[in-house]
Amino acid sequence: MTSSTKDTIPLTTKIGNTDHLILMREIDDDRFGNPDKLNSAYVDRVAPQFVSSGYTRTRSYDSVLNAFPVEHYFRICGLTTVTGLARFSASNWRLRILSRTANMAPIRIHEEAGTGAADISIPVKLSKRPYRLYFELSWEGELSVDLLAWTAPKPKALQPLGVSITTYNKAAYLLPNLGTLSQSAAYAAGVLDLLVVNNGDPLPEDPAMAEVKVLPNVGGTGGFLAGHAHFKEKGYRHFVIMDDDIAILPDFIDRLYAISCFAKNVHVGTMAEILNVPERIVKEQGANVSGSHTFGIDLINPFTDLKGWE
Repeated sequence: MTSSTKDTIPLTTKIGNTDHLILMREIDDDRFGNPDKLNSAYVDRVAPQFVSSGYTRTRSYDSVLNAFPVEHYFRICGLTTVTGLARFSASNWRLRILSRTANMAPIRIHEEAGTGAADISIPVKLSKRPYRLYFELSWEGELSVDLLAWTAPKPKALQPLGVSITTYNKAAYLLPNLGTLSQSAAYAAGVLDLLVVNNGDPLPEDPAMAEVKVLPNVGGTGGFLAGHAHFKEKGYRHFVIMDDDIAILPDFIDRLYAISCFAKNVHVGTMAEILNVPERIVKEQGANVSGSHTFGIDLINPFTDLKGWE
């Protein structure tokens, strides 16, 4: 049997005498809300490699939402070292930190084994190349995980992050979306500033967690620009512009918040558009704001097509 304790989601944690900001936590379910998609990273199984006696189950966190994308944090945040933090317990366990490039064989960075409760912090140096870090946890008996995360020393001052959502008569999507944001560690810590730009009918209820700016129907782009102007006037260095019907995990905004605390001289935008064809293909793009490229953006992956099950 396995269990996980996640009643309280921390934004920061103390390692030794140093406060650390949590960059990303490992999450239990990375199926993107699709119950029919098997979650290969969270299926208990006999360890396929690095097997030694005494361990009956192994869980690899090498998945899209759990593996740590080194180049991302190295380039955008300027981090040269992160700390892998593991707080869990099992009667007999082994923890590994592995690095991997594409589908090549993993490289073992760190390993330790023990019994009972574990509180482990492992500094890992980063380098500028496209690879990922991930945890592999083996155990026998019952496993209880309190926290598996990647962290870095907390900046002296935590700046707020603005989040703007433009809506047009989609309260059924907007309000649950705001509810998800309010479950995040960043919101609980008071460092999210939420704005709703309402282009449509009055909302059935005013969301207590967000400011509402009522506009005539200025369209999606007009709503996005209104959010941009709102947070620019407040002097925010970073803010997020969202649609009203996007489904995200609470941890997603926490990750964006952590990136905003470290990012310097780089702004990153992501976009996903659904092509209006029967297959409903998602066209995924990302861009860096750049003064030397057309329209001031440098597209990263403009030709990536994703089917729904991907």
